[in-house]
Amino acid sequence: QAVVMTTFIEQVRDNDIVVSQPSIGGLTHPLAFKESLRMSLFCQGLHHSGQTRCLGRVKVPSGGNAASSTLFAYSLAWPDELTSEDRRTQPRIALSCAVSPEAHLYAPGSDGPVLGSLADVSMSGASVRTAMAPAGIAPGQEIHLKALLPEPVGLVDEVVQVARVDGDPRTGQNVIGVSFSRRIPGLAELIRGRQTGDQRLRRTA
Repeated sequence: QAVVMTTFIEQVRDNDIVVSQPSIGGLTHPLAFKESLRMSLFCQGLHHSGQTRCLGRVKVPSGGNAASSTLFAYSLAWPDELTSEDRRTQPRIALSCAVSPEAHLYAPGSDGPVLGSLADVSMSGASVRTAMAPAGIAPGQEIHLKALLPEPVGLVDEVVQVARVDGDPRTGQNVIGVSFSRRIPGLAELIRGRQTGDQRLRRTA
């Protein structure tokens, strides 16, 4: 079962990456020496991920090299390979929290659905924001997505593939990115209509 931990990168060094104490749902979580992990991060619109391992605990200055206090952190090995995904290659519409459709994710063998809301959607996939722990959901897995989008799409009831599972340290929530296995009827029209509306608003402003 996938366990999503959130952390902050404190230092990037030649031989390792130093991160703060990871947390799960706001509670700190220790790492074991040589524990295998999958690191996932965003930088300049690109999503990067790769396999790493814990090299042990370290002590670094808190708040920068000139700080007087000490931070207990973890050293992670540089991944042998980083996979990058450009989320800008497909037109994507962001859905505000006020109008974000409710989403249900069903994983095989799970006790019940993971409940959340759609954060954004594109022709190739969508992102689901959830406060629940995504137990049993891992990248590469096929799961079931159910959500009600505005017309002309309507009800989306699809088998999708999990592309990423990330934690958002700002909100404490998890973000699950999924890829569609087929073209969703009406989705191109919905995205085109939303983009046209946004352009009109920008010209008016």
